[in-house]
This record gives sequence, C-alpha cells and structure tokens, in this order.
Amino acid sequence: MPHFVGDTLAHLRNGTDLVLNVGGDNCVSSAINESLTAPVLRAAGGKGKILTLSSHNGEVDVKALRRALLETLGPADYYRAA
Repeated sequence: MPHFVGDTLAHLRNGTDLVLNVGGDNCVSSAINESLTAPVLRAAGGKGKILTLSSHNGEVDVKALRRALLETLGPADYYRAA
C-alpha cells in the first residue's frame, strides 16, 4: 500500500491526469488501494483521477478504460490522441 499511496500522490501532484489501479479479480491489494482513493485524492489537492480496473483472466475492461480517458481528457484531446 505505501507504494500506491506514495507513487500516486507524487504523480497527481506533478500533473498526471489519470492513475490506474489495476488488479485481478478479488485482489486484496487492489481493493485496499481502492479504499484509499478518496484520501489520496484529498491529499493531492483534488488534482487528477484514480480509476480502479479489475482484470478478468488477465484482460482489462477496454471500454471502461476508454470511458475514463474520454472523461479525463475531454473529447477534443481524446480523439486527437487516438
């Protein structure tokens, strides 16, 4: 957990828009990290977003990832980056 908190805070404070918390189904570490999302965002001054994605058999939900990117970047930057 210290790595998640420390690394996420550093990235958010330095301008990272979106941090992904990816873990396997029923991953305890990922679940604990998810519970720390709100306090980490508060400590970062409300900058950026943290998205928790569950990996099902090693596959990430691409639709959820695209939706998060679109919400974070906005349509113009999302489609420009694609």
